[in-house]
Amino acid sequence: FIGGNETTMNMLTAGMRRLALASELQTALRGNAEMIDRFVEELLRVEGSVQGLLRVATRDIDLAGTTIPKGANVVLCVGAANRDEARWEDAESFRLDRPEGNRHLAFGYGRHACIGMQLGRRELKIAFRVLLDRLRDIRLALPASEIVQLPLPFHRGVANMPLRFSAA
Repeated sequence: FIGGNETTMNMLTAGMRRLALASELQTALRGNAEMIDRFVEELLRVEGSVQGLLRVATRDIDLAGTTIPKGANVVLCVGAANRDEARWEDAESFRLDRPEGNRHLAFGYGRHACIGMQLGRRELKIAFRVLLDRLRDIRLALPASEIVQLPLPFHRGVANMPLRFSAA
């Protein structure tokens, strides 16, 4: 239930906040499926709903001079990895022209990759296309500083985020 609801809801909220704070982005994306695809991938990289994953080491692993013993609990911080300057040029910036922008870790990797990642991507792309087709002048109904992040340990989400807009 979490994968099918919470993560998609949190990503939709993050995307709408980003759109509400950048009217030029709304204009650039409206009616442009390729740019919406890039927007979704960059949104997943920068604002990924899942920030950390719990795993158990299946064998002793040497990582940068530290041994993680077999059976140890490990927290993989995918949110940090998606902002790693060694991997991503200008990692903190939200860029729609990013080469290999879909190579983030928002859905995990390898055999532990999210089984619903293609569905999640598709849901987000369709939702933003429909929202941008139907809504104009999307903006926050309160100051951005008043949006409250939920105190979740491994996920990102907000308590509420009222918007104002005009119907297309």
